[in-house]
Amino acid sequence: MAQQTILVADDDESLVRALAMRLRAGGYRVLVAMDGMQAVMVAHKQDPDLILLDIRMPAGDGFSVMDKLASSIKTQHIPVIIVTAFDDELTKSKVDSSAAVAYFRKPFNADELMEAVKTALPVKTTE
Repeated sequence: MAQQTILVADDDESLVRALAMRLRAGGYRVLVAMDGMQAVMVAHKQDPDLILLDIRMPAGDGFSVMDKLASSIKTQHIPVIIVTAFDDELTKSKVDSSAAVAYFRKPFNADELMEAVKTALPVKTTE
């Protein structure tokens, strides 16, 4: 079975490193984007199976990234899990009305996030 690819888009380098380590240990290939624009570019070039996306990032917040991904035929199929420090009502309502498949508030339970990753990933069929 082909290794599944996860794009981690967050401007917090230590969190990205920790998540990447955990995901690689789980057998996933990991791509990294440190801002919104880079996240959109990497998603278009690499076609990840799943995106873990922060809300507040430079060069395009998570919501604008999701809008750009949703408006492109090449990326609209990619599931997104929001991972953010924001827990206010406006953020929650925007997440609820977004196409995100799950929402985690930092700090999060890593085991729960890994379970959500498994659930959100599309099942790959072998040719």
